[in-house]
Amino acid sequence: MKKFITGLLIASMVMMPMTSFAVNPNILTIEDATTEVMENNTQLKIQDITIQMAEDQLEETEDQARKIKLEVIDKYGSQNSKADARIQKDVAVQRAEFNLETAKMGKDAAEEKLKLSVKEVYYKLVELIKTIEQVEESYNNLLEQRDIVRTKLELGSATQLEYDKMEAKVTDLSSQLTYLKSTHEVTKMKFNNLLGREDLNVNFELDETIKAKQFDYNLTKITNEILENQQAIKNKEREFEIADRERDIYIRRAQTDYINRKVAVNNWKKAEIELNDARKQLKIDTYDKYFEIKKLNRELSVVELNRQTAEKDLEIAKIKLDTGMITQLQYADAENAYMKAKIDQIKKIQEYNMKIEQFEYFRTTGM
Repeated sequence: MKKFITGLLIASMVMMPMTSFAVNPNILTIEDATTEVMENNTQLKIQDITIQMAEDQLEETEDQARKIKLEVIDKYGSQNSKADARIQKDVAVQRAEFNLETAKMGKDAAEEKLKLSVKEVYYKLVELIKTIEQVEESYNNLLEQRDIVRTKLELGSATQLEYDKMEAKVTDLSSQLTYLKSTHEVTKMKFNNLLGREDLNVNFELDETIKAKQFDYNLTKITNEILENQQAIKNKEREFEIADRERDIYIRRAQTDYINRKVAVNNWKKAEIELNDARKQLKIDTYDKYFEIKKLNRELSVVELNRQTAEKDLEIAKIKLDTGMITQLQYADAENAYMKAKIDQIKKIQEYNMKIEQFEYFRTTGM
């Protein structure tokens, strides 16, 4: 049984038409689209300004800290007040360094979010294109069957009710097609806007490959990598490191007042608790998202089985139609079922792929 399911999954990964990119340089790939977004996105430019401001603030803070170390206490100062000033400047430098690191991480997170947004819209466009192809094919076949029923009606071998039902099917499929095409146009406009283009109606060719992505199902390895590399955890670890250093600075200097020492210790305790909580929540979120992907992976086998079943049912229906065992209306039902099975598979593969992309985004950013 396991081998059978595995075979179905492999079939689902390769059954959809493949597009050759090498022979068509005009195709806009996900990589090309991502590059275009990175070049034109205004939010990334704002992030660059934020980083520059943080760098300037760090430089100014470091300069002030150096001046304090070189100053001689004048007659109005005291050794204690000078020590406190040095502590405050040491802490200020650490905070300024942290703010710069946070700004850089913020840009990294913004870039990852943009990459994910490109993939979301790109995958949706491909899904719409392939769905429209399936519906158009079914619609054209249905028109042929309707014309046959009309001829039979004129010859008296079909009833008006049969023709009316067939006409209703044509109308319904025509409405579906209209809706899909309008949705495609709107999604195309959104994609052009995301790319930073002035003309939202620019047409482009996409890589229309429908294929399930590869995914590493080693949960322990995935969890350990996420705990080690994710930006959200790195932020918490950096906050804890700063709080630990601040606490150490205040405790080591006896002249520091009691209130500052107490605040530093409490900040350290708070940072430690938040870091531990963040690690536990991250592990929970990782498991949750992992099992979502695993569930969708199993569902790929189901939709492939449904497609194969619908295809066989259509073949049988064709034989029965040719031998007069069923009507055009019944054959149209079999064709419609096959169309829906193929569309369901397209949607499920794209859903699975998008879940993996979202997981990779979470893997990096924690969002």
